[in-house]
Amino acid sequence: MGSVNDKGRDRGPIGRNGRNDRRRQALPNMESLELRTLLDGQAVPAWISTSLDVADVKNGPLANAGTELIQVYQQYQTYLASGEQGSFATSSLNTQKSAIKFSGDSVAVRVFVYGDFDKSVTGLQQQGLVVGGTARDQKVVEGFLPISKLTDVAAMRADDSGTDGLSAQAYAISRSLGSANNQAEQGQLADIGKTQYKVTGTGVTVGVLSTSVNRVAGGLADSVRTGDLPNNVNVLFDNDGNSLVTDEGRAMLEHVYDISPGSGLAYHNGFSAAASETVMAAGIRRLAIEANARVIVDDIGFRDEAYYQDGISATAITDVRNTRGVSYFSAAGNDRNAGFESPFRGVTGTVAGLGAGRYMDFDPSATQALSMRIVANSAGQFVFQYDNPWFVTNGVTSDVDVFLLDANGTVV
Repeated sequence: MGSVNDKGRDRGPIGRNGRNDRRRQALPNMESLELRTLLDGQAVPAWISTSLDVADVKNGPLANAGTELIQVYQQYQTYLASGEQGSFATSSLNTQKSAIKFSGDSVAVRVFVYGDFDKSVTGLQQQGLVVGGTARDQKVVEGFLPISKLTDVAAMRADDSGTDGLSAQAYAISRSLGSANNQAEQGQLADIGKTQYKVTGTGVTVGVLSTSVNRVAGGLADSVRTGDLPNNVNVLFDNDGNSLVTDEGRAMLEHVYDISPGSGLAYHNGFSAAASETVMAAGIRRLAIEANARVIVDDIGFRDEAYYQDGISATAITDVRNTRGVSYFSAAGNDRNAGFESPFRGVTGTVAGLGAGRYMDFDPSATQALSMRIVANSAGQFVFQYDNPWFVTNGVTSDVDVFLLDANGTVV
C-alpha cells in the first residue's frame, strides 16, 4: 500500500490506470501543468449537435457521449434488427460487454449535468435512468440507462437544467490483487510495536474499500473460523453485482487484523452494479461518519477518475480528512512508466494517413516526432486525459483528437 494525498489519485510514476475517451470526445491537448482555480460556470452548454449521423463523433447526436456509447448504440440497433433472443448484455453482437457494465438492454453511464441538479436528475429518471449514485458538487449522476434513450439523454436541454455530456461506465480496477504472505507486520515493525510497546490499535477503527468482502466460498465466516478475522466486522455495503467478486476486501481486512489486532474493522464496497466513483465517495464518507473510521484504505481505481483536479472520490477524501481527521491510504498500483505525460507542443505538419494539420510533437528536441510508436502485446485500454476542467459546464476549451494508426498508416 502506498500513502497518497487527495490530489490526482491516478497520477505519478506508479499512478493508477486512467480512463479512456473524455466525455466530449475531445482527446489530447497536453499543456504544462500549473496551479489554478477552476470556476464553475452555470450557463447552458454551447455545444449542440449539427449532424444526424450517429457515427459522427464530432458533430453527431452522440458526439457528447464518446465513441464507446456510439458503438453501443449502433450495435444495439443491429441487435434489434437481428431479432436475436435474450438481452443485449449477453449478446454476441455486444463487443464491449467485457469492458462496460450492462444490465439487460441498459448500459451503465455517468451523466454530467448543468444548472438545477434536482431537475436534471428528475429529467434523467423520466428518460428511464435507474440512478445508482450521484455527486451533487460535481453535478454527476450514475446509473443504468436504456440504450434506446442514449440520444434523448445526450440532447436534453432546458433553460435551467439538462445534459452536458455522458460517458460509459467501465468496470472498476482492483489493485494489488493476489495471494501473498503478509510481510507488512515485520516491514512496519508492527510486531515490535505490539510486543514491546503494547500498541495494538485499540480505539482506532480502520475502514476498507475494495471489491467484495463476503461473497467468495464461506465469506467472512471462513475468516472468523480460521482466526484471521474477529466476528464483529462492520459491513456497511458489500458487492451487489457480478463484477470483481473476489473478496479482496476480506483479504485486506485480514492484513489489517494481523498488523493492528485491537482495531475496529469496517468495510464498504468501492462500487455498485449501477454506479462507480459516486459509490466510492459515499463509502468514504460513510466509513468516516457511520463507522467512525480514523484510518481508511482502498485498492480500487477507475479509468475515468480526474487526473488534473480533484475528482469525486478525491473530494470525499479531502472532506473526511478536513472534517474528521481521517488518514487515507490508497494502493498505488504497479503501472510505473506504462504511460506518457507531456506539455502540448503544437506544430504544423503532415502525418501519413491523416494529412496536413496541427499535431502534437512528441520529441522535445529540435527534431519533430508527430507520432508515437506503441507496441501492444495483448488487448488493453487506451486512456487519455488533459488539464482542462473536468466537471465544469463550458469548462473545456480545447478540441483534440487522438488517432490510432497501424504500421501502414491506416486509422484503426
